Amino acid sequence: VENIYRHIQRGVPRVEAARKGAAEVAWPITASTMTTIAAFSPMFFWPGIWGEFMKYLPLTLTFSLTASLFVGLVVNPALASIFMRKPKKVIEKKHKPFILIRIYTRILRFCLQWRLPVITLAVTTLLVIVNVFMATALVEFEPEVEPGRGYIDVDNPQGTNLDVTNALIGELEVIAEDYRGDVEFIVANVGSYGASRNGESRGGESNIGRVTLDFPPLQDSKVMPSTILQELRGKVDHFVGTEIKVDESSEGPDPKPPINIEITGDNYEYLADIAQEIKEIVKAVPSVINPNDDYDKGKPELKVNVDREQALVLGLNTQFIGQTVQAAVNGIKAGEYRDGDEEYDVMVRFPKSFREDLANIEAMSMVNLRGEAVPFASVAKLEQSSGLGFIHRIDRKRTVTVSADVEPGVNGNEVLGVIRDQLESFDLPPGYNLSYTGENEDMEKSQQFLMRAFIVALFLIALILITQFNSVIQPLIIMSSVVLSLAGVFLGLYVFDMPFGVLMSGIGCISLAGVVVNNAIVLLDFINQRRAQGTPTEDAIVEAGATRFRPVMLTAITTILGLIPMAMGVSFDFRNGVWISGGESSQYWGPMAISVIFGLAFATLLTLIVVPVLYSLSVSFTSYFYPPTSSKATAEAASE
Repeated sequence: VENIYRHIQRGVPRVEAARKGAAEVAWPITASTMTTIAAFSPMFFWPGIWGEFMKYLPLTLTFSLTASLFVGLVVNPALASIFMRKPKKVIEKKHKPFILIRIYTRILRFCLQWRLPVITLAVTTLLVIVNVFMATALVEFEPEVEPGRGYIDVDNPQGTNLDVTNALIGELEVIAEDYRGDVEFIVANVGSYGASRNGESRGGESNIGRVTLDFPPLQDSKVMPSTILQELRGKVDHFVGTEIKVDESSEGPDPKPPINIEITGDNYEYLADIAQEIKEIVKAVPSVINPNDDYDKGKPELKVNVDREQALVLGLNTQFIGQTVQAAVNGIKAGEYRDGDEEYDVMVRFPKSFREDLANIEAMSMVNLRGEAVPFASVAKLEQSSGLGFIHRIDRKRTVTVSADVEPGVNGNEVLGVIRDQLESFDLPPGYNLSYTGENEDMEKSQQFLMRAFIVALFLIALILITQFNSVIQPLIIMSSVVLSLAGVFLGLYVFDMPFGVLMSGIGCISLAGVVVNNAIVLLDFINQRRAQGTPTEDAIVEAGATRFRPVMLTAITTILGLIPMAMGVSFDFRNGVWISGGESSQYWGPMAISVIFGLAFATLLTLIVVPVLYSLSVSFTSYFYPPTSSKATAEAASE
């Protein structure tokens, strides 16, 4: 549009001005759009559940940028040819440039005289910022977000009566009621966990239960949900004989605990002993909450050990003895009772007081086939035990997992590092191994993928730039702005005291790879056009910088302004017509917005100063080894 306006100012008819203005920037704009799409295209191949979660980002960007390219090259020129008016008087003499452009051209000419110091300063700034950030910052997988829902999970020993679990859930409900003013709903489930949470769903077990707390929207919360959950942890830690876990919902898919230690070996009971020792070590580490293991002891069992020889002598067999014990404990069906169309089983069994005392069962007598009374204790003995409920295997190896969460505001990766240091000296027998999975494993896999995606994105962008400029040096100049813009990312995270998020900050860096090259493409294309027309290199650089200063700055400013609400958590509720400050989405996507804002701001400075200086250096380098012999050679050099 600015190109079209410049032609109209010079007296070119509006339709012709629209055609020429669009044609001049058609290939640079197309290349700019393609580089942004190329930067996000590797994310289509993100494996696993996180790939399913994040695929909508590159999908949305691809379609929206393709549509914007059509609008920019077709719709906008058509509208400009209709609504842009020809000045009443053709402007023949040049107006004095805007003061910012005059200041910029002076700075640019000064930098072109001191090219090596400028490049050295840019590289040094990058190294200093990266080193300072790495020395003080932490790494996290995904941002910490205030939960929309909290859970108080109860896991009693196997075989616990449903009434006992119900009574415990009732006590927890009373504790949760203290926060009724800060919670919208409180829902209790006994015998199940209710709705699936984080891929976990259990039901039909008398020993489990859950109290669910639904929090109001974050902007309406007087007390932060994380504060309420932290207080609840302190109020439920006095319960003994049961396992109570206070947890929270997650914005992302299937979150795994930040501390997840898998112990593998052959003997499952020995694995349970090792897991118990490791759980005590983990529990003693500061900021660790909800330590747990997945060893399932199974339900209580009553074993009947029969003396087969003695039973045979006394006229009994194992089947008869087993049925007798079953009838004494569970009862035996004696018949059916019919009431209209309904049938009911008639069960005969001993009174409850008799059944609950095993001594009564051992003292009873049985009648053999000869009609003789035989004492139970003379042919069998009762033994209480418990059988394994489940045996967990990972890669066909028996595994017991110890997991734990960390307190809100604490970096899980840092706590995991402390635990790993303590377990370095843990003595494991031969054949038994430890591995650290969970969120740590997801973070490592995502980090490896995003690093590969960043490299592939740079490669695809380089191919597009080489095709556009028919040169290798100029694409390298443009790509250098991508690397140097990382200083802006680390600077923004350092200023806002944010850890480097593998997920959000990583996506922000990939976004920058496609965005920061756009202005450099248009700038270098304009320089090449002026050099091809015979303008000296320095004058062509300064003229291109002055001409492209306004669109470069406007592009950066509009992008930054569009991201500021996300970074600050400010949004507008169109349904209710109110402004909202703070929210779960801004907490989740805020680090990516901060990364792009500071990275783009830093990259804009590089585009206006460092890229022209690098271009000037490349021309001097090429001219030194391949001195031009004619104006034709100069034009050819400009095209290269």
